[in-house]
Amino acid sequence: MRPRVALVDDPQTERPAQSESGVLKTLRMIRNCFKRMGGPTRKASVGIMCTVIRKGDAADQLLDRKKNPDLHGVRHKMVYEFPKGESAKKWEVYVAKRKQGMRDGDKGAAGNEYFAANREAMLDGAVVGWQWGYDPTKGEEHTLQSFFNIVADDGEESAWAEMQNEPLMRAAVEVKLVPETIL
Repeated sequence: MRPRVALVDDPQTERPAQSESGVLKTLRMIRNCFKRMGGPTRKASVGIMCTVIRKGDAADQLLDRKKNPDLHGVRHKMVYEFPKGESAKKWEVYVAKRKQGMRDGDKGAAGNEYFAANREAMLDGAVVGWQWGYDPTKGEEHTLQSFFNIVADDGEESAWAEMQNEPLMRAAVEVKLVPETIL
């Protein structure tokens, strides 16, 4: 008896996602193990929940319907449309207030107060993926607020990779190889 259903949770980690050989190994595992697990005459249903760590990694390729049309990849996001103009500027103020408040030990209260006072303007034009994607126990009142809390607390890189499945492009770091460094 062959399995007919599998659920794969994050088949890649940070390290393999950073190297081409790691990406190829992950893709090979998925193609050889999971896609064929139903056997030669039966298709198996496989759900792959993954996070894009960098452009071109295994998750990015699995979600690319041009490269893998048989996988029916869907890239879910926490936020589909961000506010623009003055609303976007208010989020910059919010992030600064949250960071300062966290440094001062207020556990995010300054940011939460600013959001409560400017809620309507800050949400103007926003479209979120899940209206309940926030944590009221942290004083959050909206999914967009939760996204910007991640930006403030963990950085933009983390928010865009983990919540948007669209990692920011990292600036290339030039490393000069000298014998001392190699040794």
